[in-house]
Amino acid sequence: MDAIFQIPTTEETLHYAYLLSLNSYIGLLDDKNKYMSNHLTPRELDVLAEIMKLNEKYSSVELAYRAKLIHSSDSKKTIRETLELDYANFNNVLTRVAQKVLWFNRLPLYNNGILNPILDKINRNGLQFRFQIIQPGK
Repeated sequence: MDAIFQIPTTEETLHYAYLLSLNSYIGLLDDKNKYMSNHLTPRELDVLAEIMKLNEKYSSVELAYRAKLIHSSDSKKTIRETLELDYANFNNVLTRVAQKVLWFNRLPLYNNGILNPILDKINRNGLQFRFQIIQPGK
């Protein structure tokens, strides 16, 4: 039997809710590439959700140019003003976000304007988690 969890959200909170549902799978990699749990803080969630909104806004633009648009000082300033963050605080949050990875693909959440593929496009019909049991040796 499939378990379906309904998480109500709005257009305004969709990106935040999407990240929140993935937050258990977010962490850091140590120097031996071992995963360590380190979830996004509320401020990190806010910043990354705003970046995802910009990414969606510019989705028709080729990836390399879109990355430059998202990582530009103007875009960062817009995010800082939206979230009422000062320059230093915003940059600290962005640095922490860039260090974090998704457990199942080991790719950074954000790297110079490029989002992790899981965060790049949200399926507006919903997010599905499928757990696949892997038996060693088979």
